[in-house]
Amino acid sequence: MKDNYTLCRVLPQIFSQNSGPIMNHVHDLVKIIDNCETSEKASLLQVFGLIAKQKPKILEPHIPKFCEYLPSAMMAPLVLLMFVDMATANPTAFVNHVKTLKKHVEKQPNFHIQIIQVIGAVGTIDESHGQESMEYLQSQLSVTDPTILQVVLTEMRALSLIYHKLLGQHIGEINKLSQNGASGVRMLVQLLKEDNKKYSAKEKETRSVSSQTEGTVTVITVGNPPNAPFPSGMVSVRHTVLPPSNMSSQQSLGKSSRTSTTNIRDRPVSPTSTFMSDRMSINSGITTGSNHTTIFPSEPMRDVVQHFCEKHMASIKHFIDNLSARIPLPVKCGIINGRHKRYVRLNFQCSSSGAQCLYGGGYFSLNTKLPKTWIHLMFLALQAKSSSALSQQDAEVVDLKSYWDALRVERGVCGFLTLLTSSFPYARDQDALLQELHSVRYFDVFEFNAAQKHWACFMCNHPEKMSELLQDGNPVMAGQLKEKKGRWKFLKRWKTRYFTLSGAHITCAKSDSRKEMLPVSKIQSVKAVRKGIRDIPKAFEIFTEDQTYVFKAKGRQNIEQWVQCLHIAVSRAQRRDTEPELRETIIPVMRPRPSLLDTKL
Repeated sequence: MKDNYTLCRVLPQIFSQNSGPIMNHVHDLVKIIDNCETSEKASLLQVFGLIAKQKPKILEPHIPKFCEYLPSAMMAPLVLLMFVDMATANPTAFVNHVKTLKKHVEKQPNFHIQIIQVIGAVGTIDESHGQESMEYLQSQLSVTDPTILQVVLTEMRALSLIYHKLLGQHIGEINKLSQNGASGVRMLVQLLKEDNKKYSAKEKETRSVSSQTEGTVTVITVGNPPNAPFPSGMVSVRHTVLPPSNMSSQQSLGKSSRTSTTNIRDRPVSPTSTFMSDRMSINSGITTGSNHTTIFPSEPMRDVVQHFCEKHMASIKHFIDNLSARIPLPVKCGIINGRHKRYVRLNFQCSSSGAQCLYGGGYFSLNTKLPKTWIHLMFLALQAKSSSALSQQDAEVVDLKSYWDALRVERGVCGFLTLLTSSFPYARDQDALLQELHSVRYFDVFEFNAAQKHWACFMCNHPEKMSELLQDGNPVMAGQLKEKKGRWKFLKRWKTRYFTLSGAHITCAKSDSRKEMLPVSKIQSVKAVRKGIRDIPKAFEIFTEDQTYVFKAKGRQNIEQWVQCLHIAVSRAQRRDTEPELRETIIPVMRPRPSLLDTKL
């Protein structure tokens, strides 16, 4: 509260441990949000989103302020997720903001689903608002995205549970989707048609005390229960007819079902909980203890991964688009057989691969300690690039499963399907990946090209530097450097020497006119020395197989030039050996076979 706004970034983590003090200062935090940087604003909105799940009432006075951030592509998802939770708790608070939300969806259709959910919640206030919401929902039936269509139809069905007569006015438009390509859309249309017949019937059929057809429940089973006729990882769908209940139970059921699926689009959970909480599986008049059950023909079995991807495809693409500008994604990976355990080697590539590319013939490799998060991101990246939903049978998914199964001892209890259908990696997980990339000095060599929207090495991003760093096509650099020398580590002192990098050697001129020479081919890596991630480098290190050299230049610019020239020289010396070394080191994991888990890689 004393203008140190950078501390906003840790509030989401603090809130999970001690929410009380933050709850007491909500109004003060809203006041300072305009003074914060973009990342700090995002952190504050994350905190408000957490508050919206516990005490949404205290945020309602600030809805107009939050609406100001809807035009921002980065802030809008955080604001709208918060609005969905708040509207579920108290839809009346959003009556005066419906027009603003409708205008916003026209400008940024990526956030269609959350706005539809908020407008659907407002429709539950009374019949008048229900009519307005239903008309808006009907106007959205022309969209082509099956994920959005399912949400629209689900909201229409939730409103029809409360206001039966509203459904009949729109059933004609709904019926036009009967031949839609998405099975989820067709199923919802069929359920709505059945609801309409039931609501419009003038006379109720004679019924016994024990049973009467009033509603239909769609039961979705995931996994491989005992005596199941289908394999694990598939979804079975059946319809069960159950007796009616009174009007009050229908209303409460409509609202509870809305709550259960508020945020499944942007916060995906495990397959079982996702499907069983889906509102499409709930109809009016559900009572327990009924003995009258009718099972209709089942729909075709569904792949769990494919179902998840269809449901969250828009969210996955949006997540990866935002993430890729902050964290580079590996192009492939392999399993390394270490001395005591196996681990994953990630391979990053320069996306430009220009004439002077540092990694045109190879990869930047990282032996990760965070395989779970990286493999999860690689799957999400594959789906973001694909035009259709991935399934367990796709070759890329099979390969990822091979890597995951090969790490079965180290990975813990998390199954592969649970990993793929779990929540997107949180901010703390992303920060851990960044820390790992910093530790291997990835960002010394690569940077994000905003114009091309990809990661490339500094030579491809700055071809104008070629004239400064190369002479006759070869890296050349000369000047005084301070070298840290001494027999004992604690007695090492800086000694000034004149160094020359030319061709395939680094030459050091001694004071007695002698010269020492280090072949570039023996250098394994070059790293700028920093105390922290954001510190300006004041020295650099050269690593060989059996020795480490530490040098200091006159200024930051000289250090960067030395490091860049050395990177060029080393990459050229090692380029011809990169591919053979990769074949010897990385142990390929083939498609799963019955004996794969029993053999040593």
